[in-house]
Amino acid sequence: MNRARVDVRGTPSDAEQISKLVGTTWSDLFGWSVSPQDLDTYINFTLSPSSFESELAQSDKHMFICAASSSSGEIQEEILGVAQLVQNPTPPMDIPSSIELQRLYAHPSTHGTGLGQLLITKSKEMARELGKSKIWLGVWEGNERGKRFYEKMGFEIVGEKVFYAGESKRRDLIMCIDV
Repeated sequence: MNRARVDVRGTPSDAEQISKLVGTTWSDLFGWSVSPQDLDTYINFTLSPSSFESELAQSDKHMFICAASSSSGEIQEEILGVAQLVQNPTPPMDIPSSIELQRLYAHPSTHGTGLGQLLITKSKEMARELGKSKIWLGVWEGNERGKRFYEKMGFEIVGEKVFYAGESKRRDLIMCIDV
């Protein structure tokens, strides 16, 4: 990765690449923790290109994509990371003046490069622009690497919620940070 840019807003035309990145990453990191049927449902329905196309068209959802720029300054075709803020999450969380960081995904080849930190920084900037003072997220209790990363970024556990991947019921820890 030569130089990462996180200043690109995702558009519906990015849906297929975002779906591939998020679906492949989720499957590789967490697919073992659900049944094959639930994995198939989650990847092919919840994380489908059409689902992302719809989300990218919604005004209360803000997705940033990260691509590496080549030496000529052109954006490579492959999206390397995404972050998505949601103003009106379902279900809502009782955290005043907050916004949900619903998705934060970086291609595994970029882990340890600072890309995740760039996505968090961009998310904080957008939250402030939207008049929010806190960002919250749900992280699966079994995602040790994710929990360590968010703690390193300054997030603190403030509660928990249920998350479904297909029919698989999971416990997410709610983590929050001031922006």
